[in-house]
Amino acid sequence: NGGNGGLQFTAQFSQSVDVDLHVMQPVADGGSCEIWYGDRNRLGEKTSCGAIGALDLDSNAGCHLDNVNVENIIFPATAIPPPPGQYIVRLDYFQACSAMPVDYQVKVRAGSMIRFYCGQFQAGDADHGAALSGVTLGTVTVPPP
Repeated sequence: NGGNGGLQFTAQFSQSVDVDLHVMQPVADGGSCEIWYGDRNRLGEKTSCGAIGALDLDSNAGCHLDNVNVENIIFPATAIPPPPGQYIVRLDYFQACSAMPVDYQVKVRAGSMIRFYCGQFQAGDADHGAALSGVTLGTVTVPPP
């Protein structure tokens, strides 16, 4: 999904568990807006706090397993360009649907720049998190157009 997006965050995980991708997007007033399963957005529309990116799928939500094990937050190239500034990417281990460790990889693509974040969650790491939850993996700076 989102192969033509101007900015894209993709989380892949090795087990069918509830892992959630969160991205903090900068907004015009100097603050930030979180895109996550609680404020998913739809492509081309703004979230309740003004983001323009969108979460495509909350995979394995509440351990209702879809076995997709991938979530994307996409800023489409055809819509308003992603705002310049610093984006924070987090990954939250919401619920362990099995007792196995979960390997993850988050790929960030901004134009020609590609960055990967990899790691592992243990079953005991699950936190039933909400907004602002998860492990901060890193930041990506989008320059002004």
